[in-house]
Amino acid sequence: MEHSHSFNNFVHNKSFNIMSKFVRKYEDEDTISIWTYDLDKFKNGPVSVETIDKKPEPVKKKRK
Repeated sequence: MEHSHSFNNFVHNKSFNIMSKFVRKYEDEDTISIWTYDLDKFKNGPVSVETIDKKPEPVKKKRK
């Protein structure tokens, strides 16, 4: 149990910087999703999610 004791001393003596605002980006072949977190406003998930389609929308041809 000596190892556990030394780990507890490390945790108690170390200060941790916890981020409250951060962004996660998820990407697949079709879309990019950007999840924005602000833990000061909402602790249970992202405050916004933006989804960007990688494939351009087809250009509509005008009829004459």
